[in-house]
Amino acid sequence: MANALYDKGRNRFARGEIAWKATGGDTIRACFLKDDYAKDLAAHEYFSDLGPTWWGMPEGATRADCPQLTLARSGWQASATQVT
Repeated sequence: MANALYDKGRNRFARGEIAWKATGGDTIRACFLKDDYAKDLAAHEYFSDLGPTWWGMPEGATRADCPQLTLARSGWQASATQVT
């Protein structure tokens, strides 16, 4: 369960540098991380910071393989395609 925000991501949202809109905004993706991921909420900013610690993706996968979140206007909920 996600229970923290990355400092650099939170700051970019606050400054309006990431536009999360139903249409015409930036692409937001989500990946599950393994238990052995050593999170650094202050320093990690890019997908490459994760290393090989993400779950459910094939060897050599890239951030494009992570499901893209969409913002639905009904209740403003984020959803993504199911990871199998």
